[in-house]
Amino acid sequence: MTMHSSTIAIYGATGYIGELTARIAVEKGLEPVLIRRDENKTGKVARRLDLPWRTGTLDDPRTLDEALRGLTVVLNAAGPFGTTTGPVLDACIRTGTLRDLARSTS
Repeated sequence: MTMHSSTIAIYGATGYIGELTARIAVEKGLEPVLIRRDENKTGKVARRLDLPWRTGTLDDPRTLDEALRGLTVVLNAAGPFGTTTGPVLDACIRTGTLRDLARSTS
């Protein structure tokens, strides 16, 4: 499967694991989209790594849906995972992210 790196997103990129994952992705030649609820923090990390970024919050499905539109893979690095996984997964389903991934791997 060939995937353009700008279709990959990291939600929670301002946390330790998220930023570390973004740095490794850049080292591997990828350009993930960074997504976070705090626009200022995400912008700082994105500028440091020269990456695109979007804002989407777990408590506002509309903003999260908008942030995920057009993406194929979303890595959730925002904890606590028991709280964040449901809203991120629901947004992936609403925006067709999972459908697109299933179609691209078949």
